[in-house]
Amino acid sequence: MNSYCRHAKINIKVLIILLLVTVSLGASLLAARQIRRKILSKRDLEAGTAAFEKQDWPDAQKHLQEYLGRHPDDIEVLKKYARAAVSIRPLEANMIGRVIGAYRRILQLDPSDEIAYDKLAMLYTRIGNYQELAYIAQKRIDLVANDRKAPIWLADAYIGLDKLEEAKQRLDGFRKEIEPPKEECREYIDVCLRLSEIAEKRDDSTDALLELNNAIDYCEKLLAEEAAVEVLVRRARFYRTSTDIEGMSKDEALEAARVDLEEASELGTDNPRVGLVLAGEWLMHGQFDQGLSVLTDVEGRLTQEAIEEHFLDTNDWIWRRFLVTVQLMMGKGTVP
Repeated sequence: MNSYCRHAKINIKVLIILLLVTVSLGASLLAARQIRRKILSKRDLEAGTAAFEKQDWPDAQKHLQEYLGRHPDDIEVLKKYARAAVSIRPLEANMIGRVIGAYRRILQLDPSDEIAYDKLAMLYTRIGNYQELAYIAQKRIDLVANDRKAPIWLADAYIGLDKLEEAKQRLDGFRKEIEPPKEECREYIDVCLRLSEIAEKRDDSTDALLELNNAIDYCEKLLAEEAAVEVLVRRARFYRTSTDIEGMSKDEALEAARVDLEEASELGTDNPRVGLVLAGEWLMHGQFDQGLSVLTDVEGRLTQEAIEEHFLDTNDWIWRRFLVTVQLMMGKGTVP
């Protein structure tokens, strides 16, 4: 009996020692893991930040993604990661998804982050995901009742989903809130342009032209030249493509279109997307020199920031400019 008790006591001591050793070893491994995690996080953050500052977007994206795998709630790093990922060329579809995921995560952490809403609205618009655009627009409206951009996003989503009546109701209501604008209000012009687009889709040329004229009158009143160029180009296209403008023959409509194009070309634009449409309209009128002159003027004004603002992928701008240039030069009988 005494021998059995002694063996039992020894076994208990051994078990306690083994347990202590196991706990100590586990704690050491956990501590080592934490130390390694901190070392790797520090390394990836420093490498990612350095690459970001050098605009080495692939390297920045890779290291910042590794860091976020360990620290998914770091908002500032999420913003840098999204900026780096969307700047990689060529921009692939899976990378766009990651960028969207990053901005959605930012909104989860900070529902009031205005930049995240802007970026998501731009991305959803560019890829044509109007369901998500409507969601993000309504979310912003619910959060900030007097936000001026979100109602335009929501109207764009409804137009994209072919919900024209809902879009018109939203735009009419929003215009009542901001009318009459006593200072430059880009959103007022956007409302007019979209209401004109809806009227065109419904084959209502009278209302379509009325809204374009409203936008032109507003631009002239407040000397909003940059916005006026876009509206003039839109009205020129309307004059050229419409076949039943009340009180105007087709020749009169084409002459009115050329007048608008001349005014738009004289004003010039910093918006490369508008510049391409303006050059394209000159092409449709057979005025190839004017179209090439517009492209030259646009390229002289162009900045990288403007390309990134108006095109999701820089290559999209390059390709579209190339196509318009080739068509204009072929029209002149010149081989590019």
